[in-house]
Amino acid sequence: MSMLSLIPFLIVMGALAVLSACFSAAEAAFFSLRRQDTQRLATFGWTGRLASYLANRGEHLLTAILFCNLLVNVAYFTMSSVITLHWQRQGNIQQAGVFASLSILVLIFFSEMLPKSLAAQRPVASALILAFPIYMAVRLTNPLLPVLRGIAISIRRVFWPGFKPEPFLRVRELEKAVRFSQEAAAVLEDEQHVLENLVQLSDLRAEDVMQPRTEVRIFHRPVSPPEAKAAFSVSKYLFIVEQEDEAFTAAISSRTLMRAAQRTVSADEPQPNVLPASDQSNTTESEGLDSVDLAVWAEPVAYVPWNVTAAQVLQTLVDEHRDVAAVVNEYGETVGIITLEDLLSRIFTRETSRSEQFFGRRPILPVQPGVWHVTGLTSVYRLCRYFGLEHPEEASRTVAGIFQDQLGRLPKPGDICRWGPFELRAIQVGRRGVILAELRRCDHAKETGE
Repeated sequence: MSMLSLIPFLIVMGALAVLSACFSAAEAAFFSLRRQDTQRLATFGWTGRLASYLANRGEHLLTAILFCNLLVNVAYFTMSSVITLHWQRQGNIQQAGVFASLSILVLIFFSEMLPKSLAAQRPVASALILAFPIYMAVRLTNPLLPVLRGIAISIRRVFWPGFKPEPFLRVRELEKAVRFSQEAAAVLEDEQHVLENLVQLSDLRAEDVMQPRTEVRIFHRPVSPPEAKAAFSVSKYLFIVEQEDEAFTAAISSRTLMRAAQRTVSADEPQPNVLPASDQSNTTESEGLDSVDLAVWAEPVAYVPWNVTAAQVLQTLVDEHRDVAAVVNEYGETVGIITLEDLLSRIFTRETSRSEQFFGRRPILPVQPGVWHVTGLTSVYRLCRYFGLEHPEEASRTVAGIFQDQLGRLPKPGDICRWGPFELRAIQVGRRGVILAELRRCDHAKETGE
């Protein structure tokens, strides 16, 4: 075999090295994409949509990249071995050793380290460039995926029959870890409360943190500036429902209107003064401005089921870039609203509750030794934390729910029910159920003769 006859082998090795570099760069690029990068890719034409499609199928993508890269590397070293053995047979041992070493270094540096470093720095651009060839590789390996998965499962069952996946960290365990870290002075006091509140989001359901629909002021299109001004005096959001089915579809925040006003003012256009400021001039409420429909600045809401956790609601709002989520029940009816500010307030505020938001009072208020006043919206989870009790496995999620479950009807003033070691007595009852109840320990109730 002459030197000229080795040229085709060298060309093939160069092509294989380029392919290996592409697969290495794709691995680094696609798995360096953030969620917002994946969403932004979909706006770059068909290649961007292809890249976004691949990024959202991480398991198949990784299997295809690793499998194809393995085949390419095996073929590369096969070509390298052919040339090395040829020189060895001719007695050129030194040349064979140098060539084998250089071929390995070229593959490591130019096909692994360099492309991965460049792709990790520019993941979006790299994903756009490599989207089509990687998509073809995924399509080619799709028929092999069931076979590879079956081989992996068989090997695991033969060599590790007792293998069990590591269980997810439970919320209670994370709470203990937070307490231990605080006792070890690993975190500051404020950080301790933030961590505890974050953990609580995984233990609360959407219905526990939502604003009930009955307590939310709603509007139909069009929305006039005077209506918005009155709404913003008590809330930071204005909620819009459709005339046909009374479904929540959009929301307007005072922050959104403020940004819109700033953009309009900077463009030298007239803008109605609808922001909720106490020093606004009455001249803005002229007849012409009152006809402006502020619903044009409304933003769509996200939709979440009533039984998901508050942490999942927060993740949904972040993923969909929304400020408001409408909570729907199993019939598709909107039963409440959760805003991003509500969730952030729960994280960064030491004590926050719906009772304070709607009734202007604390959810649990001591009135005398062994006696407390609690609102109907007070969650069972909050009561358990306050009194250091284990969370019971029951359907009731609030104090009002405890009354309704045990009585089988809406309670009346004076109705009494039991909850754990406590006795609940309805004090104030509104049209929709308990507004205020008296909570006392059962032993204290016996001592007082009640």
